[in-house]
Amino acid sequence: MDPLTILHTVTAFAGVAKNLYDLGTGLYGFIDDTKHVDTTVYNLAQELQTLGDTCATIEAELKTAEQHYGAKQNISLGPLGTTDALFWKSLKHQVQACQKTAQDLEGLLKSVQQDNKNFAKQALRQISLNLKTKEFEAIRKRVHTHAASLQMSLTMLNM
Repeated sequence: MDPLTILHTVTAFAGVAKNLYDLGTGLYGFIDDTKHVDTTVYNLAQELQTLGDTCATIEAELKTAEQHYGAKQNISLGPLGTTDALFWKSLKHQVQACQKTAQDLEGLLKSVQQDNKNFAKQALRQISLNLKTKEFEAIRKRVHTHAASLQMSLTMLNM
C-alpha cells in the first residue's frame, strides 16, 4: 500500500473518532430529552464512547509510529509501512465500516428526534423510539463489532 493511502488512513481515524464523540454526545442529549429510553439506546451511547476512544488511540499510535520511524529511517511507519499491505487494507476497510455505521446512526437519530420539547412531541418521540429499538440494537451490535475489531488491530500495531 502506498504511503499516501497509509497517511489517509491515519488521518481518517481522527475524523471518525470526532464523529463518534459527536454522535455519542448527541445521543446522550437525546436520552436526556426523551427521559425514558430502552437500555439498548443507553448501551449504544456507551459503545460509541468505547469505539471513539479506540479510534483516537489508534490514531495516536499511528502518529507516534510515523514520527518515530519517519524521523529515523525516512520511511513511512517503519515495519508498518508498505510491506504489510493487508494490515493497512484491513484498517482502511474498518475505518470505512465505522463511517458507514456512523452515517446510519445519524439517519436513525434524525428519524426519531423532535425539536419541540412539549408533552405531545415527547410522547411521539417515545413511540417512534420504541418502534425503532431493533434498529438501535442492530447498530449497537455493529459498533461493538467495530470496537472489538479495532482493538485487535491496535494490539497488532503494538506488537
